Amino acid sequence: MICERFRPTILSLLLVFGFSQSAPGQKVRTLESSYVSPDFRAEIFREVKFHEASLRAVDAVDGVSLALALVGYANQSVPQSADPAKALVLAWVAGRSTEAKDEVIKADFYFRLQGKYRFVRPAAEGMPSTLLEDEAMTIARAMEKLLVWGSQDEQRFAAYCRDLLKNNEALPEGILARTEELIQFEKIELPQVDWTELLKSGPGSGKPGELTLTSGSESSDHAKQFAKQQSLIKGLLVLDLGASKVAGQASQMNATVTDGGNSDSATTFSFNQKVGSSMQSALGEVIKFIGVKHKGFPKGKKINFAFEEQYSNKDGPSAAVACSLMLDSLMTGDEIDSGFAVTGDMNADGSVQPVGGIAGKVRGAANRSCTHIAIPRKNAASLDDWIILGELAPLVNIQVFSIGSFEEAAALAAAPEVRESELQNAIETFKEVQEVLQRPNGMTYLTNSHVKGRLQEVIKAAPNHESARLLLVKGSGNVPATLSLRGSFDQIDRVTRPIIEVLETGKLDNSAEGLNASMFALRRIRSKLDPRARSASDALEDLSGILKQMDQASNGPRYRELFGQFKNQLRKVKTAYNTLASDSEIQEELIQ
Repeated sequence: MICERFRPTILSLLLVFGFSQSAPGQKVRTLESSYVSPDFRAEIFREVKFHEASLRAVDAVDGVSLALALVGYANQSVPQSADPAKALVLAWVAGRSTEAKDEVIKADFYFRLQGKYRFVRPAAEGMPSTLLEDEAMTIARAMEKLLVWGSQDEQRFAAYCRDLLKNNEALPEGILARTEELIQFEKIELPQVDWTELLKSGPGSGKPGELTLTSGSESSDHAKQFAKQQSLIKGLLVLDLGASKVAGQASQMNATVTDGGNSDSATTFSFNQKVGSSMQSALGEVIKFIGVKHKGFPKGKKINFAFEEQYSNKDGPSAAVACSLMLDSLMTGDEIDSGFAVTGDMNADGSVQPVGGIAGKVRGAANRSCTHIAIPRKNAASLDDWIILGELAPLVNIQVFSIGSFEEAAALAAAPEVRESELQNAIETFKEVQEVLQRPNGMTYLTNSHVKGRLQEVIKAAPNHESARLLLVKGSGNVPATLSLRGSFDQIDRVTRPIIEVLETGKLDNSAEGLNASMFALRRIRSKLDPRARSASDALEDLSGILKQMDQASNGPRYRELFGQFKNQLRKVKTAYNTLASDSEIQEELIQ
């Protein structure tokens, strides 16, 4: 499963991939990006709570201030160095459970887009706090408190901060003098620093792919026993097909309880294959939520979460809600509807968070004969673009609901015989509408007053029934004129795959047909695009035309002329996208 944070594909490639300026006549080649995004969900610290560093501290270490200082430090560091990534992953550890969390995510997003983040932290006592030295001093003072009064994990975090500052030649030599004196005076033995582990690995405790219980979800002698040994659910995933193509899939998942071998040991949780740290961290949130809900877990057990296909890469938080429903089912004994499928990230408070690849996941669920599915409410707006594009079949063939909490997901996952009656009635009513719309030329009935009335009944009983809502909008003739900005970029990326393949592979040979198709497709969808995306689309259309001519030209004067045009047009494409990337409101809209 691919990483799911939104990045327009063409924009990503233009920023990450460049073109050779060498001898005309040679085909394009790629250049490496200088900034590599750290893995923010990688946790080598168990539960570092900076807002309560120690009762002995004169004043507690403020996680927000520390996180923002690290973001400022990243912004003032040399972009081509590893310092921005190191500083941002430390900022994530410090601020992940505070209001600074969104600032860290935005900073990483902008670093990957343009190698810089327009971040200005409010000045303290009239002094500027955006210079590298000022941010370093803030980090150093917090680091000293953690070294003296902090827990083992807090001292480990401080050791990474010290290493970050110590190896930056741009800082004054004496900036760590007080820190070093403190270490000597207190005889502090600093933990080992391994940036490779912090930036790229998963949890540092337990076996690879295994999580042990953390605060709030401990094994307990008073916890009730598991009500059953196995639970099943369909999880909606996105698979990377290569060549910038992805496919949605409804994967059969299961959670199985086995004995851990030691009846007094903490329960452990693992996947049946190696997964990325984002998925591991998302499971950690699930464990916390279900642990609190059921006042802990029985001791001495192993819980394994499995996907039916074990040989494709898995990462991202999409399986969090599915795992929470299975884990809850193991505790309660409640059955999960076999026709239900779900996708979504989840926080430890049970709130459902957005994920990527929604369109492909909905289509994948329809192909797997799912009856109804749940997607995060924050992703529901992306489905509105379907009615603009006339892609109604997935909304008719499967009942799509939006969810904002674990409780809403659990209500939809419940077996039909025990499901809340009003929700079950909404599902049954929509089935009647499905039978009509699935007839030959059945979509014409969307304007029928009886069909619209039935859809209104569904929405009244289940306001989160997205299929009913969107079909009613279509039937009432209130379809928006243009796509959302994110939907516009999705369409641009979809129709420009031949261009993407050229940029990725550097090969122009026999690509004229695909480039020509891209050019005409961009013209066809232009009127439906968000007006802010049209300049980028127009620039790509012209780029496609030039690449097509380059493919047809032999090496010589004509090719060299076209190569020059290509470089100029590539600058225009970059300018169009950079204009969007520099607009903070647009970027915030894209990453919602």
